[in-house]
Amino acid sequence: EISCEKDFVDITVETLSERILYEIKSDLAPRTVLRLALGQLLEYGFYSVSEANSRLCTRLVAVGRTQLTKQDQAYLDALRETFNLPLEYRSVPI
Repeated sequence: EISCEKDFVDITVETLSERILYEIKSDLAPRTVLRLALGQLLEYGFYSVSEANSRLCTRLVAVGRTQLTKQDQAYLDALRETFNLPLEYRSVPI
């Protein structure tokens, strides 16, 4: 099931085993995209998890306009490893 702008989340994809939350940002710098999206994604993913959603694995995806540089990738890796976050980044050029 794919939902757009449901409960403030830009895009939600639900399968039988997981829930993927996408937060789309227009900034060109991936670092800024991650900074702006992270708080929203954490709130949407974990603040008020319903019983139905609690059984699903949650993935958080920040979407920006440009690809990650090596430094951006190192930052994302550090966030994932240090805080054990299910965080990803996708680029969608306009």
